[in-house]
Amino acid sequence: MATSKTPMRVGLGALAKGGRGSFKGQLLDFVSRLEDFGNDELNALTADVFDGLVERTPKSSGEARAGWAIALNGAGGRVPAHDAGGYSAPRASDFAGVLRSAGWDDVRTIYNRVPYILKLEHGSSTQAPRGMVVVARRRAKTRRGRRM
Repeated sequence: MATSKTPMRVGLGALAKGGRGSFKGQLLDFVSRLEDFGNDELNALTADVFDGLVERTPKSSGEARAGWAIALNGAGGRVPAHDAGGYSAPRASDFAGVLRSAGWDDVRTIYNRVPYILKLEHGSSTQAPRGMVVVARRRAKTRRGRRM
């Protein structure tokens, strides 16, 4: 579905006509545009929070940073946890295909399966004494200028 940022206008003349200019047709067009807008916003927010989490995750070996991933409705793409040079931190752009395939009503989940991630979140590292999730969420909220 193509995204259109053009505002929808409903004129009285259009409401009186049938067909494409009918109220039902315009309402369906409005809902479609609203879904596109909502989907774009959800994907941007997911990417912003994801990149913030990766950035805030303490880096010792790099394993915890490399452990972040995005799932869609419980099934998501994983980037390789490491390459020949050691662990590499993923970016939201690594999951562009996952996010692009998401509909506005799909559940986007950011997760990390590293066994000690909760210890890091609760401040066990001096690199992130306030954890990662709250800080990344606050940062995304400020950057996006919207209530989350």
